[in-house]
Amino acid sequence: MTGHLPLRVLQRDGENMAKRHLKVLLIEDNPGDVRLIQEMLTEAKDTVFHLTSANSLAEGLMQLRRAKFEIILLDLLLSDSQGLETFHAMQRKAPEVPIIVLSGFDDEALAMGAVQGGAQDCLVKGQLDSHLLVRAMQYAIERERAKKERQQLLAREQEARAEVAKAEQRFRDILQGLHAIVWEADAQTWQFTFVSQRAEDILGYPVQQWLTEPDFWVNLIHPEDREHSVRYCRECTEQGRDREFEYRVVAADGRIVWLQDIVHVVRDGDGRVRQLRGVMVDISAHKQVEAELKARVRQQAAVSEFGQRALTNPPLDQLFDEAVDLVARTLDVEYCKILRLLPDGKALRLEAGVGWKPGLIGHVLIDASEASQAGYSLLHREPVIVEDLRTETRFRGTWLLHEHGVVSGLAVIIYSAGQPFGILSAHTGRHRSFTQDDIHFLQAIAHVLGTAIERKLTEEALRQAREELELRVRERTAELLQANDSLRREIAERKRAEAQLQQQREALFQREKLAAMGSLLASVAHELNNPLSVVMVQSDLLGEEVRDKALAERIKVINQSAERCVSIVQNFLALARRTPPQRTHVNLNAIIEEAMTLLAYALRVDNVEVHRDLADDLPPLWADRHQIHQVLVNLITNAHHALRELPPPRHLALTTRYDVERRIVILEVTDTGPGIPATLHGRIFEPFFTTKPPGVGTGLGLPFCRGIIEGHGGTITVQSELGQGTTFRLELPVEAVPAPGSVTPLPDIPSRAAGEAILVVDDEPGIVGALAYLLRRHGYHVDTATNGRLALGKLQERTYDLILCDLRMPELDGPGLYRELEKRLPRILPRMIFLTGDTLSPEAREFLEKVGGARLNKPFRAAEVRRIVFQALQAISAQEQHRR
Repeated sequence: MTGHLPLRVLQRDGENMAKRHLKVLLIEDNPGDVRLIQEMLTEAKDTVFHLTSANSLAEGLMQLRRAKFEIILLDLLLSDSQGLETFHAMQRKAPEVPIIVLSGFDDEALAMGAVQGGAQDCLVKGQLDSHLLVRAMQYAIERERAKKERQQLLAREQEARAEVAKAEQRFRDILQGLHAIVWEADAQTWQFTFVSQRAEDILGYPVQQWLTEPDFWVNLIHPEDREHSVRYCRECTEQGRDREFEYRVVAADGRIVWLQDIVHVVRDGDGRVRQLRGVMVDISAHKQVEAELKARVRQQAAVSEFGQRALTNPPLDQLFDEAVDLVARTLDVEYCKILRLLPDGKALRLEAGVGWKPGLIGHVLIDASEASQAGYSLLHREPVIVEDLRTETRFRGTWLLHEHGVVSGLAVIIYSAGQPFGILSAHTGRHRSFTQDDIHFLQAIAHVLGTAIERKLTEEALRQAREELELRVRERTAELLQANDSLRREIAERKRAEAQLQQQREALFQREKLAAMGSLLASVAHELNNPLSVVMVQSDLLGEEVRDKALAERIKVINQSAERCVSIVQNFLALARRTPPQRTHVNLNAIIEEAMTLLAYALRVDNVEVHRDLADDLPPLWADRHQIHQVLVNLITNAHHALRELPPPRHLALTTRYDVERRIVILEVTDTGPGIPATLHGRIFEPFFTTKPPGVGTGLGLPFCRGIIEGHGGTITVQSELGQGTTFRLELPVEAVPAPGSVTPLPDIPSRAAGEAILVVDDEPGIVGALAYLLRRHGYHVDTATNGRLALGKLQERTYDLILCDLRMPELDGPGLYRELEKRLPRILPRMIFLTGDTLSPEAREFLEKVGGARLNKPFRAAEVRRIVFQALQAISAQEQHRR
């Protein structure tokens, strides 16, 4: 039985409108229970229940399809369905509607199973009353509503979380897509609290380093931009205002990166600045384009300016100087040069330049072959860019570039009248990649130069033609009007030629005098070496034989004097350029004192006051003492001569000091003389150039000094003005002393020889006597000969274990004897020891290098003779045993 039973139909409509209305589905097959429940629901005071009943499960399901209900009252034991299946079938049909199970006393367990399966409540029919039923139904509806609300809240929360996750992912995608660094930092400490992953892509530093390293942002900024950027950021933070500024940073790989930093100030609830948020945008490409545009504009302006200047037709040397200066400034390089191709096409001359060492312009020649950058450009007829000269493989860098530390550069050809005139090039000591714009700029300057050169050549040709024509007119007019003019011109020309010839003769005389002086000094040194050898050997022998102490002291004095003579001879040979520099530890201050001792008398005679300011902390120099002494004597003498040109007071100052950072010792020689004109500063170091009257100076002193100082790796410069005196400044490097090579221990020489036969060949009786006495005293059998011819006879008569032979002798000298023995007795050639002086002719030097073998340099000591004789005999004995 089914019915819709509206309750409280007698109540007024107004009351019904004020009360709560609920639609209830009752599924019960017992009519009595249906009526009982109807009555209970009617008694409810604040709720109007609209009850629909069904007496079977099928009918109840049909009612659910027809209408919506707020609650279901379900009996589990129906005519068409029994047990929990009744509940499950209803729950599947209306899962959102709360169900209250109605149970009898005998099926309470079944009802409880339904409750556990999801029923809102279980009511026992026999224990029901109106209040309990209504309250259970209200609670069931509220619990179901709360459940639905919780589910809705949970669903909305899940949706919100999903939206947040999507938003965060979108934010991350946006951040990662930007070529910029999004960041957040503490406003007081500037410690980053967030940095986007792009930071590592742009600058190479891990994000963790940004977040953990103190002062990371400050240390990141380029040193040149750091102070300004930090100060500006601090000011803006203190004032609490946003900012936008640009600065450079150093990336992890050393790159310089331009950043545009857009900073926003974040305040707390009290208005205080707590955080900074911002975006760092990489604007390096923009800056590069901007720099290139500025460089292009600057280059175009420079070309225009230079073209206007060239139109004023200045002298070519002046235009060259302006061109190299303009190129160096515009391209921001340290060096620029113009090389002019010489007529033979084999070399280029340094015609003009900026940054090169003084004295090179106008004198330096560069190889025009493919081995140099300039030659390569000429041969290939194309511009050349060098990014790193140290790794360049197309050509070798010239000594000029390497000496100035050049790394990068570019070169273009200067064409004039369609032919190469030379090379215009720019160089820098920094690693730099030059652009095509730089090449175009340099070519534009070269084109202006080529046009100016061509114009000058044309003007010169026209001028020469005009002068030639005018000359012909004057000559013809002179011939017609005044024959004497031609004669006077011829006489004047002859006088000029004679003057030039006289100057050439004087220059030739100076050269011959220098050569003669060198030969004379070499000859004197050679002649002194022979008696010095006698003195040194004899004094050694006396020292070995004498037991009287007083006499031994006198012999020691003789030895010291002999050593001093040896030093003098070596000085002669050095001046004559016959011996190489002998470098040792030297004290510059001590050499100065020695030179002053030598020249003190002459300076006092001319009332020259000498002031010394010699530093106590000078380190020793690794230098040739005698050559440095010669330089000092030369400079002090020059200053003395200059001071004599002026009346007293005359002052000469010698100053030394040590530059620790550059590791150089500095010497300044300053006089208060008349000074040197600025126009002559570049010429005073030229050979044979002198400001002294003819016959007074050779013009070799300062070139000689410069050669010595540069040979020691140093420099010599001059500072002088007319009327202000002159200062010569010497800078010498403090070099590390070369490590000594492995020294072969000298063999022990026995006190007595085994009677070996030795032939001594020398035309100096003193040397022959000293060597013979020394060797016989040691147990050798000794024969002597005064020249090679006599020695050849003795060698044909008997066999000698060793031959000591001088190089220079009458009749047959040492090389002649060697060649004769080479023909007749070649087996004894290894037994020859040649006695030589330091002054060897090229022929003698070539001979000794060719034959090899042992030699004994004059002057020598007794110990040297014993050692070389013993070693030679040992070597000969070893060779003979090896042959056996």
